[in-house]
Amino acid sequence: MNRQTFLNPVLAEESMTDLFKSTRMVRRFLRRLDGAWWRVIILWLLTLFLRYGLWSVLLFASIDASPAQSRGREQTPFKDGEILRYKVNWSFIRLGTVVIEQLADSSEEHSFQLRMTVKSTPSLPFINLDFVNRTLLSFERQSVSEETVMSGEDRKNITVYRYDSKRRQVYVEETEQGGTVRRDSIPTDSPCYDALGLFMLSRGLNGSGLSLLLPTLNDYAINPTEIRLTREPEEVEVDAIPFPVKCRRVVGNAKWVGKSFAGMKGSFEGWITDDEAAIPLKAEVEIFLGSVTLELESYERPGWNPLDTVLNASKH
Repeated sequence: MNRQTFLNPVLAEESMTDLFKSTRMVRRFLRRLDGAWWRVIILWLLTLFLRYGLWSVLLFASIDASPAQSRGREQTPFKDGEILRYKVNWSFIRLGTVVIEQLADSSEEHSFQLRMTVKSTPSLPFINLDFVNRTLLSFERQSVSEETVMSGEDRKNITVYRYDSKRRQVYVEETEQGGTVRRDSIPTDSPCYDALGLFMLSRGLNGSGLSLLLPTLNDYAINPTEIRLTREPEEVEVDAIPFPVKCRRVVGNAKWVGKSFAGMKGSFEGWITDDEAAIPLKAEVEIFLGSVTLELESYERPGWNPLDTVLNASKH
């Protein structure tokens, strides 16, 4: 109260009445708040969420969903019994054949033994390739756990790579005609990929729009491979399929030279079908001769019909 109110009894009484009314209102509000305090807190939190949180959720959802939306479906490249056979051409000359097979592995759930067989054309005087690359991969992991490369006469020259995640080492053992000729280890800060791991990873992420830098195991060393998975659809024709098929392109750069792969190096690109099977139809890679083309010549994949890919593409 100010001095004038204190000296005037009428004003003092009115002021006290107003004060009591205000006090009763405050007490009434506090009693109501005491009975429903949790509702007030929930409403407050909900308001904050709608104002700030929902925007963040929508933002991250749009980022996460965009690759899947661009593909329109999820890829399932692993399939027991799949066999893909590719012819390898340098200009009009057939250099050889590459066959990639999948077999379900009984030692681990959802795991597969992948085997790649590379043979040069017997009549060629300047190239002599005959080797098998075998590795164990799974739905969850396309990086190397164990890889075996067999080459030489009767494929008795064998190199085995084993990845030890605890020690962060890749252990290498090479044998020739049954005798050990080399044991070594390669330090690595992260899991690495072999050729078949890159092959399956690219299929699984086909059309995602991602750009990746992947540590790649090749010839006793680990070096990076750049991969970019484009979203733009392209139609591709190969001899194995009598009509064009919608694909997505993979662009890469191998920062290494694969001696066992006819000197593969540098830039490469491939075209993978835009469907759940994600079948690589065609690839162009650099080897010591220059640019060569791998093209699907025949295929075996239970349940896959490339005509379905064409029909689905026509609906969009």
